[in-house]
Amino acid sequence: MVIRSSSARDVERLVTELREGTSAEREAAVARLRILGDRAIARVADLLASDAPVAVRVAAICVLEGVDDPRARQAVLSASEDGDPQVAAAGGAALRQHTEPTASLDLLEDPLAVRGWLAAHHTAPLSALHEFITRARERERQEHAAPRRQNWLVARGTMHAALARRGSTIALYDLKETFEAATGALPLDFLAAASAIGDGTCLEPMGRAWTAAVGDAWWRDHLVDAATSIMRRSRLNGRSGVIKRIRLKHPGFV
Repeated sequence: MVIRSSSARDVERLVTELREGTSAEREAAVARLRILGDRAIARVADLLASDAPVAVRVAAICVLEGVDDPRARQAVLSASEDGDPQVAAAGGAALRQHTEPTASLDLLEDPLAVRGWLAAHHTAPLSALHEFITRARERERQEHAAPRRQNWLVARGTMHAALARRGSTIALYDLKETFEAATGALPLDFLAAASAIGDGTCLEPMGRAWTAAVGDAWWRDHLVDAATSIMRRSRLNGRSGVIKRIRLKHPGFV
């Protein structure tokens, strides 16, 4: 496969974030690399086989986990035999996802089944939950009927809340983009997820949603409550640059 230069640059940037970024940046890079799919496999497999720190190599395994490609399977198999016990354990767990795939795709035709699926798969890998969010978002965009679009949105929010309960920020980018694009109230699971795992980068998208919801006092109040939780947990106050910027763009929000 010939990889477009723009895709190649994206892969290199994300691999750099995987190798050198903070924990949150690394989780976001994992999510983005999984979306890039087979365009990223070779570079991530190289990183996994390198002498990078354990946390970086485990993150690389998360990218390759469950990917239906022989290069990914071989890289995960090699990791399961690694001399480092953490890498070997992560590789072994990921290897099981290649031979015992989760039923994540079973949800694609029925967004109303998501809560039941979560109850039955409460230990499903985070990658499966992230995969559902990615695919549900695409289905939401494709739907012409408003009730079906809403069902997919609700299902996506449910998965975000499930990830947040497990402390994962793997889909934080989707959470932020959802608030950024919101023109009205979202399901409360989105707010629950933001309150639990959101950081300062979530506040401006939430401020945009607050500004766009003129006339909906209930939704605006809930956005403010969630933003306050994020600020408290992230120890942000009026002296923080991000708060000063938001107060200029969205006066009255925080």
